[in-house]
Amino acid sequence: MEQPNGDAAAGRYAGSGGGTGRDPGERDPGGRGLGGRDVAAGGAGGRDLAAGGVGGRGVGGQDVGGQDLAAGGAGGRAAENRTAGGEDAHPGGVPATYGKDRLGALAAWPDDRLATSLYECGVAGLGRTADADALGTLLRTFPDSRQAGEVGPALRAAVTSREAALKGSAPCTAVDELRAIGATADALPAGKVDGEALRGSADRAVRRGVYACGVDEFEDGRFTEAAETLNGFAEDYPADKRHDRAEDIAVAAEIAAERPSAGRRLPPSRPGGSGEVELVLANLGPGELEVLYIGPTTGAVELKACASCRTCPTRSAGDKACRAGTSKYPRTTLRLPAGDYHFLYKRATVRNRADGATLSTAYRYTDCSFVTRGTAGLGLT
Repeated sequence: MEQPNGDAAAGRYAGSGGGTGRDPGERDPGGRGLGGRDVAAGGAGGRDLAAGGVGGRGVGGQDVGGQDLAAGGAGGRAAENRTAGGEDAHPGGVPATYGKDRLGALAAWPDDRLATSLYECGVAGLGRTADADALGTLLRTFPDSRQAGEVGPALRAAVTSREAALKGSAPCTAVDELRAIGATADALPAGKVDGEALRGSADRAVRRGVYACGVDEFEDGRFTEAAETLNGFAEDYPADKRHDRAEDIAVAAEIAAERPSAGRRLPPSRPGGSGEVELVLANLGPGELEVLYIGPTTGAVELKACASCRTCPTRSAGDKACRAGTSKYPRTTLRLPAGDYHFLYKRATVRNRADGATLSTAYRYTDCSFVTRGTAGLGLT
């Protein structure tokens, strides 16, 4: 329908005259209500045109700052979002930042909740990971908070609980967790907790735990792991009162890894048996030789390399050399309680060999170790 003053059919309408507010209804052609702005669809030269006539402002809302927001009629303004103060905002109308002067008491509202989350997250991970990021962030960000004050006691409680677990069925797991707790204590900000004392407690517990772990591995038949654990204990703690005992169990574990019957029980803590047996150990093969033994007593001995020795073509050739005398070979003499023994022969150039023998006070023994093309020889004569 044609309208006076050139307004389009979908342009400004009104009943008669201007209204007293914004009136999206009909208006007189060319008319404007008092204080009102049209929400219309586009006559030439008009304002607030929904679909942008010539020279008009495009479709848009009007935010708190009073600016018409357009979506582009000819010569119109581009659409944008502005905050009440004219600051740039996110596309959805959310401000990029708010200062504390605007937020007031709300600025500190998240602090206690965040401190609690950091504390609970950090404590839940104690023993499972050495990552102290949550507890470290708590101590750095909220050093005076109630939660920060609870970090030290939580670490001490974690050490205590793992110490108790060392007497249980999984001491090796407790050792791993104690090491992780100690690493966590080391990584915390200096001065916030007594990290040195915490680390000391964890280290003492680890020492007890490593020994307990090795014994547990032996009793579970995990002989290779037990030997590694207890040899490590003896190396790391040479002054510990359990040092010699750890070495004995490690010897038994190494033998049992090759000869499981040697691991039926822990080696005796004190020598047993009745009477003394003389045993000469001789190295008739190339390379250094280590002999480990377990029976009424436990031990290990090393023999120097035999420079003139060669690989024997057969076992009988090695036995013959042994019976001919051992005085020209590297050797040592042991005096052992009589009884049943397990032996392990270790030479770098050949595979390990395990064997057993019963030593009686009625005899003197010479144990010759030699190398053949297929195996290492053991000959008691």
